[in-house]
Amino acid sequence: MGSNKQERISLDTVKNALDAEAWESASDLAARALAQGKWKKSEEAFLHFARTHSLSNKNQFSLALESGQRAVMIAEQARAWDVLARALIELAFVQRKLNLQEQSVLTIQKYFEFLSRYGVEGQRRYLVAMFGLGASFRAAGRFEEALRQFMRTYEEAKKRRDHRWAEEARQNATEQALALRQVTVAEGLIGDGDAYIALHPENDSAVASHLIDKATLSLLKGDIPAAKGQAQEAIARATNLPTLSALAYDVLHLASRAEGNNFAALAGAVLAKLNAEEDETHPYLIAQFSNSIQELALRDPGAAEEFIARLTSQR
Repeated sequence: MGSNKQERISLDTVKNALDAEAWESASDLAARALAQGKWKKSEEAFLHFARTHSLSNKNQFSLALESGQRAVMIAEQARAWDVLARALIELAFVQRKLNLQEQSVLTIQKYFEFLSRYGVEGQRRYLVAMFGLGASFRAAGRFEEALRQFMRTYEEAKKRRDHRWAEEARQNATEQALALRQVTVAEGLIGDGDAYIALHPENDSAVASHLIDKATLSLLKGDIPAAKGQAQEAIARATNLPTLSALAYDVLHLASRAEGNNFAALAGAVLAKLNAEEDETHPYLIAQFSNSIQELALRDPGAAEEFIARLTSQR
């Protein structure tokens, strides 16, 4: 007679699924392994982390939250420092996605409290944690702190010759400096970006992002023609990149508003919204552009009527 006893899942099986980015399989294996029980505390912590990480990559953040919290708690109790490092970073990311912003700040700050105890695995996530703290500050509305943290991450990444994280931090620091209207800081960061773009001229995403930053800076400095030209260049480079197209059209919308051309401003806002709707990962942009359209239509009904008339005449 055959046995109904289920074969025990090994940690290596779960690790292999994570390494292969097989998120469905990894989350299922981790859940089944936890149900089998009889794990050391450090192993249990890893399995909760594996479940959190895989669920997070499946955008199932509500389900990921509890496993993330348990991974952190058990890893700290077990002094499984490298698991703790990874779990704290992942939990902070999940909390940001669930709008638990201040909790996210506290979680990622905890990573740095245990920095001296991590092994190679935990230490090599230092830049990820530094950047994550900036992201958590920004999500919590602590924008000055976010800018300072992104700048610190940028400088540290340059010291470590980690070009990927240096550019990621520079881009986010630039975006934050522009949002805070810190023109001098933004100018320096955009100047640094020129060198990166010169080395990666075929990277449409990087080039379009850089042009949007330049256009936003020109707008802040009152150079409307330059802003519009740079935004148009960004749109040309952002083909099949709807979020970047949306941001570029938003600059055109803002530039046209500054000129007092409400019809062109409305057209820019509508195109920004249409592009944002192609990528549903940024719902706040859709809401932002919808508000702009509504405001412009109420401010200048004639421009709205003209826009609708032109739109319907083209059909």
